[in-house]
Amino acid sequence: MRAVVSFKRPPDRLTDVLLGLRTIPARLLGREAPRIGSNIFTSLDLDKKSETVAGLIGRFWQLDGGLVPFADADAFARFAEPGTPKLVTGFRATPDPVGTLLTTETRVFCPDRYSLLRFAPYWMLIRFPSGLIRRRTLRGDKSCRREGSR
Repeated sequence: MRAVVSFKRPPDRLTDVLLGLRTIPARLLGREAPRIGSNIFTSLDLDKKSETVAGLIGRFWQLDGGLVPFADADAFARFAEPGTPKLVTGFRATPDPVGTLLTTETRVFCPDRYSLLRFAPYWMLIRFPSGLIRRRTLRGDKSCRREGSR
């Protein structure tokens, strides 16, 4: 987990292009759009041996990402604004015969029908690129590979 938490993504042209695509609609309209990346997530829980979880709150389909700032896991748990989903992404390390198996999972909570109907098409659009970015990032983490992770 130390390797995951301290990991700095190496340069990767494909990942940079995919992350940059997210900003195109806003830029075409002359608006500012923050780049969505791991640096905008807030840590929710960290078990230094096996798991780390981080979250985002926002109307992700909006040009600016519609991100809602929050301070910590308690604020994340208390947040309950209609129309605004909460997203959690986690990494789990489990023992494996070869070393350690590192897996990632993303879960989204849409508090109402409106947010579900807005989020679903957005997720269908970004699901594949998001997964590709995570897989490329995990493969690029030399510190994880040195420790025997896959």
